[in-house]
Amino acid sequence: MSKLIEAYKSVNFSGTRIFIAGGSQYREYANWITGAKIVGRFGDANLVLFAGGEDVSPGMYGESAHPTTSANWRRDVEEADLFNTCQMSGVPTLGICRGSQFLCVSHGGKLVQHQSHPGSHKITVDFESIICPGHLSDKDKAPVPNFGEKLSKITGHETGEIVVTSTHHQRQYPWPLDKRNTKFKVVGVCELSPFSFGSSDKDDLSKHDGKRVPEVEIAVYRRAANALAIQSHPEYVFPAENDRNKEYIGYCKLLLWSCLSDSFVF
Repeated sequence: MSKLIEAYKSVNFSGTRIFIAGGSQYREYANWITGAKIVGRFGDANLVLFAGGEDVSPGMYGESAHPTTSANWRRDVEEADLFNTCQMSGVPTLGICRGSQFLCVSHGGKLVQHQSHPGSHKITVDFESIICPGHLSDKDKAPVPNFGEKLSKITGHETGEIVVTSTHHQRQYPWPLDKRNTKFKVVGVCELSPFSFGSSDKDDLSKHDGKRVPEVEIAVYRRAANALAIQSHPEYVFPAENDRNKEYIGYCKLLLWSCLSDSFVF
């Protein structure tokens, strides 16, 4: 996993200008995107970040609310308008925690409305979808802007395990998505919660089409632009004080770089 640690240290987002939905109160969510600049106007941005907070209103995906759901409809409406503007403008998006759930819903998915809180835990991640920046795949050359190789080829593995920090009782459930107009790929999963409920405790979302589905921790969606949805909290452990957290943030950095450079492999 040394490449993830290398990515933590070397991937820089100089030139990335982030507009944060909801304003500067959520700027901490971007602290791990090193080199990026926070801007106050959407027109100056080339990335929009949707942060954490209240649950997404189930009405946005045509469901009734589970008794544990606590939503903010006004925020949902405001952020839905901003997301639509991103789509019309081709601006990539990043969602963390609630923001990841919002991006899932905005692309046509729905949510598991109630599960157990996972805390710090391992997830299985995908190395096949990430194209590394050139300087990560060739130590003999100076950093260059051209693309390198797949992370799976560099590491010799198609998947890996990282430890993440999550505090949530809802999560993405992307399987209702219409793949005719929306691409999506799940790149981080786990199987920890003993229950996965929809609008009630009788609405079991642990399966889809009769088959058990994993708990989605990270996914990438695309219509007009890439949308990276991270359920966990890289900002909680930045700056990283151990290799475990460096691997976690390094993976998030590589995913974001792949999405922003439009090199992510669906």
